[in-house]
Amino acid sequence: MGCQPKLTEDEYVRWVTDYENRLHVRESVLGLIFDIQYQPDELIWIQRKRDVLANAGTVAHGGAESMQYYTLQISSENGVDIVHVNARDIVQKQERQYYLSYRFQNDITLEENGTVLPCVLFHAEGPRGRDGARTFLLGFEKPSEISEGARVVIRSDVFGSLPIKIRVAKANIPIIQL
Repeated sequence: MGCQPKLTEDEYVRWVTDYENRLHVRESVLGLIFDIQYQPDELIWIQRKRDVLANAGTVAHGGAESMQYYTLQISSENGVDIVHVNARDIVQKQERQYYLSYRFQNDITLEENGTVLPCVLFHAEGPRGRDGARTFLLGFEKPSEISEGARVVIRSDVFGSLPIKIRVAKANIPIIQL
């Protein structure tokens, strides 16, 4: 890390959200697109700062030291809301809506440093835009040791019988000029 140049806030956001750097990963599984973004503390700080400044306030750095955050977006390849994918009737759609809003959290874990971490913070958002994508904000405890990567694992019958495993690289994150 010592040899890396310091980036401006805008450069840092572009780097962290660029798919090539593997902190932002997009995978297609069984006709569904899983798009996951690791949210380093500095990215969260930049986002909060921009939100607060837009509302004429101030923001302090810090506060997220014990948690790590990810944003998961799930959409179908054909643009249909995932609540409707392979749903037979209105009852099954309602059950899936409830599942995605509340119980889905129990089927998401993070594997890091040989430890399986449960999803301890979860927020589901409804579909946005024409692609019917659903967004989920996920929070996991931080491991005691820094790791080079993590794997988000989804074990849900709604998305197939096999677990979906998405690897996120956490090595070589650049330094930001704060």
